[in-house]
Amino acid sequence: MMNRSFAILALFFLLLPACSVQASGDEPAGEVAQAIGGAAQPSNAQYVVSVNGSCSGTLVSPTKVVTAEHCLSAQNRAGGVSATRAQIIGGRDVAVLTLSRALALPTVKLAQTAPQIGVGGTLIGYGRTEESSLFTTRRQADLRVYKVGAEDADESRRIGPTGFFARGGDARGCGADSGGAFMVDGELAGVTVLGDPSCDHADWDTGFAAVGPIYDLLRAAIDN
Repeated sequence: MMNRSFAILALFFLLLPACSVQASGDEPAGEVAQAIGGAAQPSNAQYVVSVNGSCSGTLVSPTKVVTAEHCLSAQNRAGGVSATRAQIIGGRDVAVLTLSRALALPTVKLAQTAPQIGVGGTLIGYGRTEESSLFTTRRQADLRVYKVGAEDADESRRIGPTGFFARGGDARGCGADSGGAFMVDGELAGVTVLGDPSCDHADWDTGFAAVGPIYDLLRAAIDN
């Protein structure tokens, strides 16, 4: 677990690419690669899409994408499609984008309970494998929850009181995994909000906002 000063530094750098890079075209289709310390991403995980060219998001209906609030920009795009609306879910670094047209891609269900310590899941996102790499390839890593709750106000602002941290050997979230999915039993259980921005800190863990405790708020935003 990173100490408090490193956690704050991670937040600072994690925000920079998400706010400065805009989408430049359609999402690459079907690309797979190796995550940091992870395995090849399955081709059936196309429900995770690129958001604003520097983040990730999860398609939960043909026109709705769950992502991180800090990934939002003045002109949002997800999966190569412009968004007409962004709804921020209070108390967490989580938002829901409404797309201007439906995407013909798989969608996933929201988990209704938060994963507890010891639960394994899969992080999927468009994160880099090193600081200089691009944001154009979807990757995955298998992680296990080891801590629930935040240590300080900075972490709490991102993951909320019921958020969690997960690790898996050298596997971890990296820059542009923000907003990506933590999948448990085929459901979206967490939204990636904290990680290793420079991709070279093997001891840094990945933080998630838990979906279960905000299920009703997300459901209302998705159905609206």
